[in-house]
Amino acid sequence: MLQEIIQQEKGSALYVVMLLSVLLSLTLLIFIGSFVQQHRYTRGGLKAVQAHYHAESGIIEWLAALNRGSQPFPTESHEATYTLLCRDSVTIRSRRWGVFQRIYSQEFGQTEGIQATVGYANTDEFSAGLIVEPVPQPLIVCENTRLYGEVICGLQGVQAQHLQGIPYSGEKTVYGRVIKSNQDLRPKVQTTKTQELRQYYQSIIDEWQRRYITELPLNPKNKIQLTKDGIYETIKRFNTDSILTILGPGKLLVNDASFFEQKLNIQNEVEILISEQCRIGAEVRLRDVIIFSTFPLILQGLEAKQLQVISTSEISIIGNTRLTESSVLLSIAENEGTGISISGQSAVNGSICLINGSERPAEWANSIQINHGVKITGLVYSDWLLNLSGEVTGSCVTSQFYLYLSPTHYHNWIRNATIRQSITSVNAIPLFFDVKSSGKSIIYRQR
Repeated sequence: MLQEIIQQEKGSALYVVMLLSVLLSLTLLIFIGSFVQQHRYTRGGLKAVQAHYHAESGIIEWLAALNRGSQPFPTESHEATYTLLCRDSVTIRSRRWGVFQRIYSQEFGQTEGIQATVGYANTDEFSAGLIVEPVPQPLIVCENTRLYGEVICGLQGVQAQHLQGIPYSGEKTVYGRVIKSNQDLRPKVQTTKTQELRQYYQSIIDEWQRRYITELPLNPKNKIQLTKDGIYETIKRFNTDSILTILGPGKLLVNDASFFEQKLNIQNEVEILISEQCRIGAEVRLRDVIIFSTFPLILQGLEAKQLQVISTSEISIIGNTRLTESSVLLSIAENEGTGISISGQSAVNGSICLINGSERPAEWANSIQINHGVKITGLVYSDWLLNLSGEVTGSCVTSQFYLYLSPTHYHNWIRNATIRQSITSVNAIPLFFDVKSSGKSIIYRQR
């Protein structure tokens, strides 16, 4: 009996040894593989961090060249190679992005890069809280107006007066210095730059029928990826109740206002060209988008970041609209009736500019109107009139203030307005201004 058991167990030790060898080999292979993978991951992460900081150094070098005057802002695409102090090289690609300049820095041989948008910093031209054309009449403040900071005006200075029997409610007119001058110290606009900008987008709208236009595609995931050089057309809304996401870079021609009546999420360098009057409401989300329109445009309850609106017609901001992260409202006026109106509880962080689109002085009187309850952080600039009863933290520049209470037109009157001079809160200034002093500013960065 014992002999039979011994014979049955004969050779089992070999199987055990072989099984243990296989298990040990697998364990060793798993350990080596994990070590190699971790090494590659660590090395790749280190390379990515190095590439990121090299790319960032390239942007700083590019900005330093701008400040030295050795590198002008190009009007077309531009590419150059910079050698850093560590002898590494970065490739810089720059192009105009609306009223700003967009640059992309990438370490040579690496895929990691940084994208940045550049505009003028808060230079001496915009150092005051309020700059007005030196007209013969004084700057009049009435009711609950408060001016905190430096005020540059004509030789008649600033005065507080009654308005239709309502006395001025403040104990002090200006909480800062008043500079009286007979010279026009307002910053100047380079009209050629704004005209180039308008003509560029206008030419796309005028010639869209002769161009190769792609119909906007729609895939089952409700996500559309545009191509950089593509021009896409949409003439109606899609039959979908979910959010439609459109990712750039690319250009989008909108020929039907109902397109904006659906839930949209548009972002990443999309240029939207609108060829009819339309309203963009709270169901739309925009980020890093340029809108160009030759017709009246209404933004109602919209939430947008890094938005640039360029128009040759009227821009109306109503409801609870929020424009943040250095957004821009630019109206290029070439006829009467063009302007910018902001009301409700809206808030804008960026620049609001009403520019004379003609090379000669205009005889009509267009205006920016900022109503009570509106909060602006940044720059408000008008080549004509400014009707201000809201709150501005930053800088206001205008030809004259204006107020109309039937039947009287009050020129150079400010009613119930608050202007707070704040250098730190002023966003980067659009590049179409003629800025003499040096100083550039990075608005934001993207990996």
